[in-house]
Amino acid sequence: MDVELSQTYYTNALASQYDPRYTTSFTAAQANNFSPLVLGVRVMPTTNINATVRTEFDSRYKEARTLTVNGSFTILGTRVATSNDKEWRKAQKAQQKAIKQQQKADRKAAKEFNKNHR
Repeated sequence: MDVELSQTYYTNALASQYDPRYTTSFTAAQANNFSPLVLGVRVMPTTNINATVRTEFDSRYKEARTLTVNGSFTILGTRVATSNDKEWRKAQKAQQKAIKQQQKADRKAAKEFNKNHR
């Protein structure tokens, strides 16, 4: 079993929006000096069976951004089954859209507040 726990610090927060190591970098997430916290686990009980789980956790909003699950097994040297995270990605895209809309509403409210309290 392999376990990975990692996070990146950016001296320029804008770099967090373009880091190809993170699935959610190119989404509408706000610039941040810290990347998502990544937890990845890979198990390979035999040479013919493997599974990988990887999640990106947003430390600002205290929630998972993505969950990727992949696995496969091989019989007689031919891969016969594999799984991926298509349904999860669809749900994540919907969640990202909702987050983007909320962030837009938050920015609008902050702008209005600042305008009224000058």
